[in-house]
Amino acid sequence: MSQETEDVAYISMGSLGTHLRPSLQAFSTSQAGFLVADEPRRERLVNRFRDGGHGLVCGISWHSAHNVLGGSKSMALEDLARALARPNVRLVSLQYGDTSSEITQLRENTGIEIETLDEIDAFHDLDGLAALIDACDLVISVSNTTVHLACGLGKPSWVLLQRVPLPRWGIEGCRSPWYPTARLFRQHKRGDWPEVLKRVGTALDSLLRDSALPA
Repeated sequence: MSQETEDVAYISMGSLGTHLRPSLQAFSTSQAGFLVADEPRRERLVNRFRDGGHGLVCGISWHSAHNVLGGSKSMALEDLARALARPNVRLVSLQYGDTSSEITQLRENTGIEIETLDEIDAFHDLDGLAALIDACDLVISVSNTTVHLACGLGKPSWVLLQRVPLPRWGIEGCRSPWYPTARLFRQHKRGDWPEVLKRVGTALDSLLRDSALPA
């Protein structure tokens, strides 16, 4: 009895881009958002934010748990919050992990409030985190899981990058071919987050004056 065999090829997921996106032109068909949040959960959160007052709802994340690069990718919550604090900006935590002590200390030291939703576990409940992200007007985050989820949802996202980021972000430019709705704010000097946050604050002021959310 003869048995036909078929040739089978294997490739690691991280290498697919070499074949599917071999040039910048190959990104012209990329969708702005390829993930969809749970609509009922999103709507409940949108209504909650609307009931809580007017203004820009800005989701923030400041820490990466990467076991090698996490330190260089992360920043202090207080530094980020001070740069973003505006009377008409509502800051919402999208950060995974236990952040209660950080947020409490921030409030005690500065009076800046960061809204948290205890019913959503940003580490274990990705559907809940996606709904929360999609209920925000804008996401501002370091390079971590949160910002990849935000970009996948097509949410306007400002990504704060260390001097030498992971290859997916490239080494220069303020746009990402992978994520059309991302705007990149890069360190010009290694470890210089204050200069990055100064530019982010200026961009936020411009956004608030224009009353529109650019991609």
